[in-house]
Amino acid sequence: MNLKYVFLFLLLAASFSFSALTCPPYFTDNFTVIVYDSHLRPIQDAEVKVYYQLDDLTGKGYVWTLPYITGPDGKTDVIKIKNIEPRASEVDCVMKVYANYSGKTVHKDVDYGIHSDIIDLQLDAYFVAVKVMDQFSRPIEGAEVWFNSVSRTTDKTGSAYAHATKGDLQILVQYADGKYAESFKITNDTYKIFGIQLYEFTLSAIDDKGNALPFNATIGTNEYSSNETGKIVVERLGTAKPDVIVKYKNVEKPIYVDLAMQKAYTVIFDSSPPNIGKVTTVSSSLTTKLLIPASDIGQYSSGIGQKGVTVKYRIGDSGSWQSAPVYLSSKDQFVAEIPNPKTESIIKFSIEVLDHDGNIRTMDGQFMYVPEQQKTTNQSQTTPETTKPQSNEGISLVLLIAGFIIVIVVIYVAYRRFFGSKE
Repeated sequence: MNLKYVFLFLLLAASFSFSALTCPPYFTDNFTVIVYDSHLRPIQDAEVKVYYQLDDLTGKGYVWTLPYITGPDGKTDVIKIKNIEPRASEVDCVMKVYANYSGKTVHKDVDYGIHSDIIDLQLDAYFVAVKVMDQFSRPIEGAEVWFNSVSRTTDKTGSAYAHATKGDLQILVQYADGKYAESFKITNDTYKIFGIQLYEFTLSAIDDKGNALPFNATIGTNEYSSNETGKIVVERLGTAKPDVIVKYKNVEKPIYVDLAMQKAYTVIFDSSPPNIGKVTTVSSSLTTKLLIPASDIGQYSSGIGQKGVTVKYRIGDSGSWQSAPVYLSSKDQFVAEIPNPKTESIIKFSIEVLDHDGNIRTMDGQFMYVPEQQKTTNQSQTTPETTKPQSNEGISLVLLIAGFIIVIVVIYVAYRRFFGSKE
């Protein structure tokens, strides 16, 4: 072949290649990306982004697209590229396509105008399958399975699938508040069965008299309400020790549950207020004690705590209400100490008794306080009337009556001796 023709052919080829790599100003491009694993199987949930030139004239330079996530077929939606550089000599035709999955990244340079509609990328990743079953080897549908940061949900067969890159993988299975985790070293496709122990849980609530109550409960991460029989029944609970809070009206009670020990629990709510008996007072020189009988009756009553009794008092109607210290003196007997005023006063008091479940009983009352000094003064003022010496006339009258009685007795005795002897 003539060398002249060879040279001409090479020159035409180079010219064609150069023209193919030249991008027009304001060029646009559209394509789809598919991501494969090591065995050319599509990878779901891979993140794809494209780095490309937006323009050079305005200084915006190079930008990233928003991330595109691959579907079950490993494909992204259509990725649209728009370059706004007006100068042909400054247009960059090369777009860098990146795919990331589970911390591993690959990329490919793509030239405008000389790529296919679908751009493929391959990651060093492998297929991982998990099957979740209960203690009776029945598949569990709806379990959440995490493959590192990738989440899947088991289907009717209890199966979930994902990909994992070479290296460490932690699989976390979550179902009905139960958690099961296991770590693996991924070097190839992996298949794993998880067995989960499921528990049945029955919860009920009664009042202090043993009557069933309607109630709500938080069991683990879920909310429940009692049924028409006054119970909550959870048939498939994934942990033996769920966090449980039982709610009745405005009262909440956390309970400790171990379903490996027992499966039925009953919570008691005290719905009756405590009783307050007859309040009496005992005064000393400095204080007056209120003796307060208070008890919480009922077979399942919650009881009155040390701080369950509060007492407020005030002097007369114009004084401000003050809090009195209260202490437990004996079983069901509380004592409140009220400082004595300096003068005779009416002291009003208000008693509130609270049981552990929030039921309240109140009582209002009053008593008269008189200082000891004033009592003594009052007594001394009444002494002349009660201890006044008797007059002489009173004494004479007493003596006269006594003498008359003596005379009668003497006459009677003499009569008996004189006439009695003749008989």
